Amino acid sequence: MKTISTLALAVLLANALTACTSSKPERRGPPPNMQSGLVLKPAGLLFASFDTDQSYSVSQTELSSGLDRAFDRADDDGSGQLSLIEYQDWAAMALGAPSATPGWMQLDRDGTKSIDPIEFRSRFERIAQSYGLFDGGGIQLADLTSDIRDMRNAARSSSNRSTGPRGSGRPSRIGTSEDEMVTAEH
Repeated sequence: MKTISTLALAVLLANALTACTSSKPERRGPPPNMQSGLVLKPAGLLFASFDTDQSYSVSQTELSSGLDRAFDRADDDGSGQLSLIEYQDWAAMALGAPSATPGWMQLDRDGTKSIDPIEFRSRFERIAQSYGLFDGGGIQLADLTSDIRDMRNAARSSSNRSTGPRGSGRPSRIGTSEDEMVTAEH
């Protein structure tokens, strides 16, 4: 009897170990063949956090005070300027990743290797404007998402554009003006 219980316990443990080791590791992010789904637009996570009255939209007043709070939060040393490290640390928390759009180069427009409050506010206000903030009732939170199919179509159409300077063999630069650097679909 004792041999049967020991044998049953050994089989049970072996099955449990096999189940644990044979499971696939957890995969993060969308599957590579994802056909549809919603993703946040650049700064969408940040703008959504500015909805202080929980109206599911961000007004100009909420954007303004939210940008002030965001800059102060990012400015760890209180210098009134953001260093690259301060910006990347803040972007990881507020935008979802240190390399999230808008990136460092899009904000440091004067090339001083720091971001001042005017550069910070200006860039994020341009993004908000592209989402319709100044068209009336603010930015609806639903407007902060894009369907992945639209993004793929925009990427395909941009890859079909003409090449850069004649004979360079390089693709033309897309979204190089200040107002076009928000997303490929705008």
